[in-house]
Amino acid sequence: MEVKALAWDSVFFGFPVGMVDYSNLPVNIGNGKSTKEFQLIYNTHPHISPPFGYTESYQGGKVTFQKEIHHPSLPILHKDFCLSTRKPSTQDYNLKRSLQELYFLAGHRSRFKLDQEIGDLNFKRLYTHWLNESFSGKMGDTVYQLIYKEKLVGVLSLKKTANTTSISIIAVHPKFQGQEIGTTLIRFAEIWGEIQGCTSLEVNTQTCNTKSIALYKKCGFSIKNQINVQHFWKK
Repeated sequence: MEVKALAWDSVFFGFPVGMVDYSNLPVNIGNGKSTKEFQLIYNTHPHISPPFGYTESYQGGKVTFQKEIHHPSLPILHKDFCLSTRKPSTQDYNLKRSLQELYFLAGHRSRFKLDQEIGDLNFKRLYTHWLNESFSGKMGDTVYQLIYKEKLVGVLSLKKTANTTSISIIAVHPKFQGQEIGTTLIRFAEIWGEIQGCTSLEVNTQTCNTKSIALYKKCGFSIKNQINVQHFWKK
């Protein structure tokens, strides 16, 4: 098996991480020396058995949804709701903690949460990093925060790439789910995308995240593509 080293993942997690490399087909799933240096190996191609000396620690699917942006109407917010894009300062402890909680919620069905070998601490470190990257402009161009009576109840991180707006993160506080807030946030994503000159809106989720899938289909998204994802953990 040919495995390509992933430098960023390896530095962040503190152990060697690699990705199955399909550039040199056929893939030989044997006792290849190239696998032995990695603690964790990702596979995002068709399902394969773990290489010798490894166990499968996660198996799931990633699905990308897409919809055209076509003159979306502005959502009407209840008088007690407001929308903010304020970047929290170092003193905004309550806001930063609330944002963290929503980011963790957004990832509750992610492969980094469901793979118990990675662990909850690394999962939270990763999503906290992505929160910081959202406000720095690396992962998101803007972060909408939906506030209800001074309480953060929803978050939406958006990134423009060419003619596409990508939803990096979307989450709604559990006590406010089922109140069309997710739909409202997606409408704001469409409006932002149209202002940026984008023609399509995309979002990724896991095939096991049935609530998110139902929301995206309700909002007019269709499946663009779907891939298998596996984690192999060194025994």
